[in-house]
Formats: sequence, structure tokens, C-alpha cells
Amino acid sequence: FFFGGGSLWDGMLGLLVIAAIAGVVLKTFQGNSGEGITGDNSKVTIVKIQVGLLAGAKRIQDDLTRLAMEADTTQNSNLLMVLRETVLSLLRHPEYWVYVSSAVEHTRFALAEQKYAGLVMSERMKLSDEVLTNQTGRRSQQQLPGVSPNLLLEDPSEYIVVTIVAAIAGDSMTNLPTIRSSADLKQALTKLGGTAEDQLIAVEVLWEPQAEAYTLSADEMLAVYPELVRI
Repeated sequence: FFFGGGSLWDGMLGLLVIAAIAGVVLKTFQGNSGEGITGDNSKVTIVKIQVGLLAGAKRIQDDLTRLAMEADTTQNSNLLMVLRETVLSLLRHPEYWVYVSSAVEHTRFALAEQKYAGLVMSERMKLSDEVLTNQTGRRSQQQLPGVSPNLLLEDPSEYIVVTIVAAIAGDSMTNLPTIRSSADLKQALTKLGGTAEDQLIAVEVLWEPQAEAYTLSADEMLAVYPELVRI
């Protein structure tokens, strides 16, 4: 498992990634010739939900940093715990929801790892440096720079972006809505948070910025995440 962070322009970006899969779940992406969840022809849904939040959502930043530093990533049950705690943190603060994007792809198990890894890579490429890690139980955090006086004199930034990417076995996400409103987002997050442990293959949660001293301006956010739409 991997937790990390990055930097963009003059701001700090945060990243919480669970891109590896531990224990028995690691074997599922290898597939087999049988049926059921691990069969090469069984169904897997790759889901991405991305939320642009008002900068006042500092509690969500705190929640994600706490998860990154405290989650026991050597235990498979924590994979689901991190997903559910992230979903709950977002659901508790709908007053901060401003922008959203979503994507759902249905695929066969034999192709799921490649498609999931490609989506994860495209999101991680948006970050230039990783500052917070929790990889197979090994935690480290680089020193975050202070806020320069010059930065404080600039126009205030406005947004925090949280991204969830998950690979889920079966077809429980078949009816996940295309998110175009707050009601759609609530429905999608609730459905994602209800994923069963034996269905969750992999999950990655990214947020930026990690440091409370920074947020993203509207121009910065939409330049990096042009697929976001206002809700």
C-alpha cells in the first residue's frame, strides 16, 4: 500500500494512494481459469469519483492525513476501512461540494489490473513530488515548507480536490449514476461506501493540497482537472 503527496506551482498537493493490494487480494488480480470473483471472465467495475471542495473543508484534509498516518496497511480489512472513512468524510460535509467528475468502466477481470493501473497513473502524473507515504506499514513524511510572505499577499486560493479510484468485483456498481448534481454525488458515494470487503479489489484516494496552508485557485484546479463540472 502506498500513501503519498506532491507539489504543484507554489502549493503543496497531498496524495493518499492504496495502489498495491495486500495478502489474498493480491492474488485476485492474477486471475484464474475458473468462475466467480477471480475468474478471468468475471466482471470488474473501475470507478473514479472526483470532488472539488471549497477551501473551508479543512476537516476533510485532516481526516485524510489521519488515515494516511494511522491506517494499518498490512491488513486487508483496512482497504475497505480507508474507502468508507473517505466516503463518510465527504458525505458529512455536502456544504463544501462545488465541482465533480465521475467515470465508470466495466471490464473483464483479466483486463482489470491494466485498466485500473492506467487510470491510477494518469491521476498520479498530476503530482510532481510525493511527501506523505504509508507503504506496507512503513510510514514517512517529508518536511512541508512554510507559507512564504509573498504567497500570502497573492489572491486567495479557493479549492481542495479529492479523488477516489476503486476496482470492484462483480456488477454492484452497474447502476452508478453519472454525477451531475449533489443528489447524484450523494447517491454515488453512498453506493461506493457500501461495497463489501470481498468485492473491493483495489482503492486509491488522492487529495490536494495536503497542507492546510494551501488550496488551489480556480484556474489551477481546472487546468489540472478540466473534466470537473460545477454542481
